[in-house]
Amino acid sequence: MTALSRLLLASLALAAACSDADPERDLRPFYEQTLRWEPCPSDTAPDAECAGLRVPADYTDPRGAVWTVALARLPATGDAPGLGSLVTNPGGPGNSGVSDLRVNGARYDRLRGRYDVVSFDPRGIGASEPAIDCLDAELATAINDQVSDPATPEQQALAVALAGAVAASCEEQMGDGLALVGTRNVARDLDVLRAVLGEERLDYLGRSYGTYLGALYAEIFPGRTHRLVLDSAMSPANDYETLRREQAVAFQASIDRFVADCPSHPGCPLAADPEEGGAQLAGLIATLDAEPYVAPDGRTLSGSRALHLVESSMYQPETGWPALRATLAAALAGDLQPMLEAAYGRGLRVDPADAPYLSVMCHDLQRGRDPAVVPGLARAWAVDAPLNGANRAWSVLPCTLWPARSDVAPGPLRAAGSGDVLVIGVTGDPATPVAWARALAAMLAHGRLLEWQGDGHVAYGRGSACVAAAVEGFLLDGVLPPDGTICPR
Repeated sequence: MTALSRLLLASLALAAACSDADPERDLRPFYEQTLRWEPCPSDTAPDAECAGLRVPADYTDPRGAVWTVALARLPATGDAPGLGSLVTNPGGPGNSGVSDLRVNGARYDRLRGRYDVVSFDPRGIGASEPAIDCLDAELATAINDQVSDPATPEQQALAVALAGAVAASCEEQMGDGLALVGTRNVARDLDVLRAVLGEERLDYLGRSYGTYLGALYAEIFPGRTHRLVLDSAMSPANDYETLRREQAVAFQASIDRFVADCPSHPGCPLAADPEEGGAQLAGLIATLDAEPYVAPDGRTLSGSRALHLVESSMYQPETGWPALRATLAAALAGDLQPMLEAAYGRGLRVDPADAPYLSVMCHDLQRGRDPAVVPGLARAWAVDAPLNGANRAWSVLPCTLWPARSDVAPGPLRAAGSGDVLVIGVTGDPATPVAWARALAAMLAHGRLLEWQGDGHVAYGRGSACVAAAVEGFLLDGVLPPDGTICPR
């Protein structure tokens, strides 16, 4: 055989191998699978049904490993003509949609009149398999027991070591899979779910991080969207440093409003002058930085844990502010045990040792890779957010060391060709500042902005009849609120 003949045969073999790869055909088994709904293993929502959705771990290699996305469904309860399925995401990243439906299903009662309400644990999260579980208790405790603002060389060296340990531990557990849990792949999973539910177009209600997922889905699959509600929106144009800096300012503003409001309630331990009250709060955290409180059982209340409890209390002021007033009253009177119990409670919303959260945010949004910039960020951010700005800056550190990084930079999304999108912002939101909702609504081709003049995080389901009417009117009847609608406090 001549050299030319061998070259031709090799070329034909390569062409045959390449032609054997057909992404559409290879994805067909996932899009055509049948779900097996069974009662969920819980009595919190007796009518909840659970199932597993098979998805390719890597959409560029659909013949490779298969992962499972955990699902939950609350069947429609009404007699009116059904609208199919409404898919929800409660945020995070890292929050379990399955648990949300099973524990908080009552918030969807009105929508269940015409929808099956379906949610899921995004890949890598909760009951989905594999799940990111890469921090042992010792490492998580060490992260949370740091000072709120590492200032000395020793404190900063410890922060860098712990951040590196988080990245290394997650890479050890997930391997190449750590690069596959980003939001673009979650959006691909969402499209498989849409198809398997039998929906030509997606109806969707996303909160917080779920708004980023919904907007990205509309960008990738614009013709497959119907009615989207994005409540307490993220701006997909923000990189991670921008996100954390703007959160720091918004949390500081929320804490300032708490401090100013506190003296109007019986038993408030803070001074009537807001500046003095803020100094009391800062002094408590500084005291715990210098000498953490250690409970009889060995648990530690560090300055960092105390600050994260304060921030967590801003998410739902109707419950968080009264609880914080009570724990502060005890703490400032010398009894730190109630604050410790609250800081270790299940309702804590701010957790620097949240590996699923980091796995998505560091992959999707972090651009810089130089941990040496963080001390400078801490000094700069503390100017506008003196209580928590430095701490928020140090929370960027793990992402500068993260081994998996998206090759798509954060940027505006237009989603041309999508269905209508109702974007909601809360004017006093500490976690997703209202400016993000305004930016997202403006950048989307079919975005409509609604603002609620409230405090806390997320609008729908928190008691505003105006917000409820707007969301339900759009999802159930297809009627958007008028442009420029502002719901009163």
